Amino acid sequence: MDSTSAWEKALRETNIVRSRITGLQTFNETHVPYILLSPSVINEGDTVVRTGEVLIHRPSLILPPNIPQLEGFNVEGEDSFQSK
Repeated sequence: MDSTSAWEKALRETNIVRSRITGLQTFNETHVPYILLSPSVINEGDTVVRTGEVLIHRPSLILPPNIPQLEGFNVEGEDSFQSK
């Protein structure tokens, strides 16, 4: 089974019992705790419980190198754009 098929199977067979109440933070890291219940591969009929935490880093915007970066752009004499 290729990774795409495995991912699609996991999505189909995953049930979210309680979703996250708070949203992801935009200026800080976000800690998302989880509890995962899955059938045991070793002992048929048993359930394996796994707990953990996903750390989501602060989002960033990555621009291609050929786009100009305009820093410190300000307009001198702002009133020159107003009609007289």
